[in-house]
Amino acid sequence: MTFRQTGTDEENRNLLQAINTEGTTFLTHSEKNGTFFLRFAAGGTLTEDHHVREAWRAVQNAIPRAQHLAGGSADALPE
Repeated sequence: MTFRQTGTDEENRNLLQAINTEGTTFLTHSEKNGTFFLRFAAGGTLTEDHHVREAWRAVQNAIPRAQHLAGGSADALPE
């Protein structure tokens, strides 16, 4: 599955970095027509629902850290 948040390619790169830095989920990336996308592989035979839920949690938790990387307005970062 590929996806991206609304925003620039740089913001999406920062999100990818923030997700992977957390250490619970690892995403890769792809580009199409010069647009940066995040990639999540969920089709493995050992992938279970809880893996997908954990990955989604990691994405949600990484958004404030990604904003901080870009110099955005995340006042308090989650620990």
